[in-house]
Amino acid sequence: MADQGSTSRPRNEDGTVNWTVVFNDPDRGILAGISKATTKEHLSGLVAQIAPLLYQRKNDAKARAAFTAKMNDVVTAADEIGFDATRDRVRNAMVAERDRRIAEAKKYLANKRSSQSIERRKGNWSIGFKKLFFGTPVRLFSTLGAILLLITLGALSQIDFNEPSLEASKDPEKEAAKEPEDAKLAPTPSKKTSFMRKEVLYPVFMMKPVVFQVSGRRRSLVPVLVAPDIEEGSLICQLAPQFAESALFRTTAATNNAGSLDPKDLTSIASYLRKDTNAILNENLIKAVYLIDAQKLDGQALKAAYRGCGMHNLKVRPEDLHGR
Repeated sequence: MADQGSTSRPRNEDGTVNWTVVFNDPDRGILAGISKATTKEHLSGLVAQIAPLLYQRKNDAKARAAFTAKMNDVVTAADEIGFDATRDRVRNAMVAERDRRIAEAKKYLANKRSSQSIERRKGNWSIGFKKLFFGTPVRLFSTLGAILLLITLGALSQIDFNEPSLEASKDPEKEAAKEPEDAKLAPTPSKKTSFMRKEVLYPVFMMKPVVFQVSGRRRSLVPVLVAPDIEEGSLICQLAPQFAESALFRTTAATNNAGSLDPKDLTSIASYLRKDTNAILNENLIKAVYLIDAQKLDGQALKAAYRGCGMHNLKVRPEDLHGR
């Protein structure tokens, strides 16, 4: 990988990028290059080569810059946690990136095949319908005759052949005169007023909890993302592995520097995570990120979080949980 000097990517027969080769090739693959790195500077050079290899589309400039910045932050931590641990972190991040891209390629092919199948069925149905009703002159005239018969029957059904009913023969003026008297005799319906308290819910994305040691005590924080313009199971959950890696790195780095985490530290980490994720998405879709102590959440919320990524309707505003 270090000597490759090229951003060309092998492709499968279906036209998608062969990410298995890009990452796993024993000679030129990304993982092989990382395993051969021996210094922090070597890792930084690899990051500079990996970024243009992964992000090649016209609109990938922001995502490429965000990826480079994130990985350089990981490499910089080598001075604190050691080179071997840093290299393992870089490698784990690339394994997660490989798995995500392979899954996206499979999803793209499945959607493409499904769309093609639907189009074929539409075409076959249209052709079959035409042959069934209009394929020959006999069928054509038979179909037209059936349509005219239905139209005629529909028109006849609107004509009333019965004698006028007694209700219809009543004098309209006399009935109008009786109406006020009937209205006086009619009982006034009682008015019932019901009050229903509508519960307010706050839809958010619950991400995988970040577990770490601080001051000799195990702590678990749940990242909560506010993204009202994103539907469940779409963009956010595709980025869950990258988000988890970034959240763990920034939380651990802050703990190593300060020895503890106060509310200001959590707010700062959440702000970085929001900016990193929006940079990858190329849009400002993440409106807010909160790091909430797992002990403050109920069982249903934790269940959604431990799935790795899931939408959940909180009964309390996330900012209120964050500030408790």
